[in-house]
Parts: sequence; structure tokens; C-alpha cells
Amino acid sequence: MITTGFLDVLPASEEVQPTWIDAPVLSNVHLADRYHRLRLAAPLAAERARPGQFVMLTISSPVLALPRPMAVHDVDPETGTIDIIYGVVGVGTREMAALRPGATVGTLGPLGRPFAPPPSAPGRALLLGRGIGICSLSLLGRELHAAGWDVLVVASGRTPQAVVGTEELDAAGVRVLRVDDESGTSAPELLRDLDFAPTYVTACGSARLEQLAADHAHTAEVQIALEAPMACGLGYCHGCSTGARTAQAEAPLVCADGPVFRYRPATP
Repeated sequence: MITTGFLDVLPASEEVQPTWIDAPVLSNVHLADRYHRLRLAAPLAAERARPGQFVMLTISSPVLALPRPMAVHDVDPETGTIDIIYGVVGVGTREMAALRPGATVGTLGPLGRPFAPPPSAPGRALLLGRGIGICSLSLLGRELHAAGWDVLVVASGRTPQAVVGTEELDAAGVRVLRVDDESGTSAPELLRDLDFAPTYVTACGSARLEQLAADHAHTAEVQIALEAPMACGLGYCHGCSTGARTAQAEAPLVCADGPVFRYRPATP
């Protein structure tokens, strides 16, 4: 997370009640590197999910007790499906990778506050994502592009194979700049030289990209989507606070107050 400036809670959007469903698994395929794509039949979530929101997934397993928060990568309201791209990193995601069509996954959502693009006329949007963080930006990039924005998505990963979740952006005609550590193209100092002056900047998945987004805060609206372990996704457990509790109050929660926050720079 960035260490300067402040993260403000965005105004609440139109309240949509999350729903619970034992969602059937339609497909669960390996993409590349450690990443997989899970498609679930969840009609209400597909109809209601907004860019930046997430769902809580509960897998029936003797070794898993808690659900996992997963960003909604894609939706198809006509077929009632939602797509999740996830990386296999531990016991929970290994269990998820073993799911096959016909299984069901407890699905609660959509949850959280979505991205809130400026209401002004379409401008230039710079979307910065790394790894799974790219998947939080996919719906946003396509919606902005369809609304007439000039959109540039920077998709970053450890290797070229770790840059995932960009196919829908390509298909929609959104410009995507793929960068990776292996080729040496992902360094922030290189990305700062982009010939692109945005009026709206978002970031997810990397402290370095969050800081790069924050550097634009004096000339653009900056919103950052945070990632955090969660036990409930609803604000009951208070396990995903964005900072330490003070004597006066608790810092905002990633689940209920985010995961998207507005960044504002510190006053000199």
C-alpha cells in the first residue's frame, strides 16, 4: 500500500443487496503460469456486479473453514455467468483448482463499493494492474471504452505468462500495454515516461503501481482497489481494516468501505 497521502471512502453507490447461491461450476480451466479461470452460474450476481466489486466463494472441503474473496473479472447477464481469475498460492486455491463442472461453490455477492469514474465528459483513463489485480480492472476498462473514454491499460506481471485477464480488453478494442519483470519493462521509472496524460487513474495489485497512480493525484482523479484477506466480506469480522484502530475510530474496512478508495495526496 502507498505510504503517503490518504485513502478516502467513496460515496455509497446505489445499494444492491448481495445474494447467496450454491453456484454450479460451468468451467474451470488453467490459463498460464499459476492462474486459472472459474466460470460460475450466478444470474443475480452477473446482473448486478459493477467494476471493482467482488464475491465471497465458499468451497465444500474438510480442510477449508472460511470463504475466499475474489474479484469479479467478467459477467454475462444474458447467460447469468460470472468469471473469476485466481492464482494458486495455497490450500484454498489448490482446492479451487480441483473443482470440475457439476460441482457447486457457495457464492455471496456482489460485494463492496465499485469504481466511480468522474461524472464529467469522457476523458483519458489510465488503468494500472498487476497479476490478479488486472482482473479487477477488466470490466471498468471496457465500460469506459464503450462510453467514449480514451483508455490505456497497463497489465504487469512477473513474466509474460503471468500477465492474465486481458483477452476481453483486446476484444473490446481497449489499448493494453503488457509489461513484465522478466523483460525489464515493468519498472515504475519506465512507466512514468508514458506519453499519456490521464484525467482518471486506477490501480490494483501492486504497491509500486499504486504509488505510480498516486503520482497523478494533482491532475487526475485517482482510485485504488485494495486486496485483503477476509473472513466474511460484509464488515462483521473487522479483519480487513486498512489501518490501525485509534482511540476514536477504526480505519475503513476493505470489504464494506472499499475495496475501491479515492486517493488524495497529503497536504504540504
